[in-house]
Amino acid sequence: MKVITSLNWVVGSLLLLLAVSWPLIDKVLTNSEHAVIETTVQNLVTAQQTHHSIREDYVVFAANERDMQTGFGKLDVAVPASVNFIYESYRAEDGAVVVLGRASPAAIVRERMPPLAYSVRIGPDGHAEEGEWQE
Repeated sequence: MKVITSLNWVVGSLLLLLAVSWPLIDKVLTNSEHAVIETTVQNLVTAQQTHHSIREDYVVFAANERDMQTGFGKLDVAVPASVNFIYESYRAEDGAVVVLGRASPAAIVRERMPPLAYSVRIGPDGHAEEGEWQE
């Protein structure tokens, strides 16, 4: 009986510890995902600004694999190896270009990744605004 009581205490304590620490673990994992998206979007923004200064135009591409490959290629940026994130670049109504990186729908379902999205607006003059998270 003492062994069962001891095992119950150990299992209960471990479960309680996991329940209390899970928000911290989740935050650490989410921060690493934030860094991946931010870095890639910033690389795309820099490449867009360079492309705009040379050709006076932006590269616009959709968030599907073929368009991403073409867009990244035109900007001379390596396509990220991770399939957990998708990226797109689209023209806003005011003439600005928005570079958006977000968790792919498959990654959200498969890995229970939060629906992260990070965007940076580049004005018609080539100036990039501060990045913005939408969660």
